[in-house]
Parts: sequence; C-alpha cells; structure tokens
Amino acid sequence: MNMMKIIFFLLLSFNLYGESFNDEFTISSDWNSADHPNIFFTQYESSLSNLKLKNKLEPENIPWSDSYWPKYLGGVSYRWQDDILITKKDLLPLSKLKKMDQEELDRLSPAEKWDILNGDYRYKYTKSIFRANPHNSEKWKGICHGWAEAAIKHKQLNPKTLVNKDQISIHWGYSDLNAILSQYYAYEARGKVYILGKRCRRDKEFYACNGINPGALHIILTNSLEQKKSFVLDLSRGSEVWNHPVVGYEYKLGQKRNPSPQSGKNTVSEVYVELLLSYVSEGETSLVKTNSMVKRVTYSYWLELDKDGQITGGQWVSAKRPDFAWYRKYSPLPSKYDFLN
Repeated sequence: MNMMKIIFFLLLSFNLYGESFNDEFTISSDWNSADHPNIFFTQYESSLSNLKLKNKLEPENIPWSDSYWPKYLGGVSYRWQDDILITKKDLLPLSKLKKMDQEELDRLSPAEKWDILNGDYRYKYTKSIFRANPHNSEKWKGICHGWAEAAIKHKQLNPKTLVNKDQISIHWGYSDLNAILSQYYAYEARGKVYILGKRCRRDKEFYACNGINPGALHIILTNSLEQKKSFVLDLSRGSEVWNHPVVGYEYKLGQKRNPSPQSGKNTVSEVYVELLLSYVSEGETSLVKTNSMVKRVTYSYWLELDKDGQITGGQWVSAKRPDFAWYRKYSPLPSKYDFLN
C-alpha cells in the first residue's frame, strides 16, 4: 500500500452529525503543501472576478442519500427492515434458507444477501463485517466515506430480485444495493486519492484545528462546480468526521480591507465572504428509491488577493469550518459487482 493510501485510510473515521460552533474566531491560514488548490487541479481559475457567485449540480447529477451504516448496528450486517442486530448464531444454513418464505428471505441484511447470492453459507463476508463493526462502537462511526463516494460515482440503483445457484431467490431493495456499494468504496476501492487539508483529532481544543484554507476551499469549490463535478467534504472541525458530497454554493462579497497582520506576503487587499454551501446528507434506509436530502451550511472568511485580483490565501472568520476535502480517481467496479448494474 503506497503512502497516499495509508494517509487516506488513517483519515477515515466517520460521522454524519456534529456540534455547531457559534462563536467567532479569526486565525491566519496561508495555504501550504497540504491544502494548496493544485492538489485538486493542475490548472484552475483563481481570479475572484472570474468566479461565479453561485453554481450547483443539475438535479439528475445530485448524489443520492442513504444510511451511513453505523458500526454499533453491525454495519451492513444490520437487518434494517426489522431493526435487528444479528450475531453469528443468526446466520442460516442452506437447509433453513430453503424452508423460509419469501418475505423472511427478503428481510435479511445486505451482508447476508451478498453471501447467499454468492452461495457462501459459511458467510465469510458477513463475518468480516461483524469483526469490523462491534456493537460497542461509538454511534457516530460508520462508512459515510463509502456512501459519499458511491453516491457521487453511481446513479441510483434499481431494486431487483436475484436468484443464486441453489435457486434461493431474494429481493434486493434500494438500500440493500447501496449498502454493498458503500461497503466496497469504504474498504475495497483502489485508485489515487487526492486530499486537501488535514483531519482534526481534537475535540476540546478545536481552535487548534484551522480547517482547510478558505482561499483553497473557495477555489476548489467554484472550479469543481464549474466542471459539474462533486467532491467529498468533511464538515466537522472536531475529531469526528462528517463526509458529504458537495452539490452547490452561493456566496456574497462584503467589505474590503487592506492586508491584515496575518495576511500572506503577496496580499494587497482582502474581501469578506459569506458562503452558503449545499451538500447531500445521509438518509433513511428504504426498499425503493428516495429523494436526495440536500442541506446547507454557512461559512464566513476573508479572501486574500494579490495585485491582479488572484486568490492567494484566506483567513477564517466563522468558528464552523470544514477539515478536509477529497476525491478518488475513478476506477471501474470489479466484475463481481456486475449485479449492481
């Protein structure tokens, strides 16, 4: 495993909800090698006057919402239709599966359905999920990194009924299919990962965590949406990580000022920005397709501009701020996941 992948997996410890920090706090935040826009783009527009004040993905390109499959429920081994946390003793041999009625089969967990589809009645896949998702885990932990990436890269899946080699027929609901796809992107997917910013690992001293440089965030946000592309953003400044696909923005420019003591050396002016960021939130499990849950969060910051009006950095004003952004270079799904199509 190369160093980029190691760093990526160390970053991934996930949550879908978190605290709101309402007090105001300004700190110097020049971008560096960890949060420079060229991590995302080799070429990009950085002239503030050339950037759109608002943009969003088209409705058909908005990522979908679903569960983040929390660890304390057993991840994708959770029998979500009956709210049952299963253990190894609940795994059923072929002889019992053949005696079950269709409704009982259809209500098994996504992990069980995967093993049955592949004719594995020793449930290797499901048992691996057990090991990775102990029931005493913190409630915020799950695979929202897998869900967020899957939702960006794949359209909503159509529910379907599949039959295995032993003629066991099981209906795969919308969330069953999404669970397998999210699990794949959480732990199996390969491809170069581009990470802008760093994860904060402090809760009580969250002011020690500066978040992504706001100038860099402004550039990757406007340039990505101009290219009709989403990326994943950790919305939490604390140690918990909230991974969500970004789908739109709107910002207002406020007062201007001369360079502040914290400004970078090339700064000749600063402009105040209030940004309304749109993102897709997790949702409830479902048998059928659901609407994406789009939510919004407001950030404020100063953009630092050089003599040509190019963004060269920024300083946060709002205490609420994201930690890091990322995306993975796309690679096709392995053939064993063809049934998802």
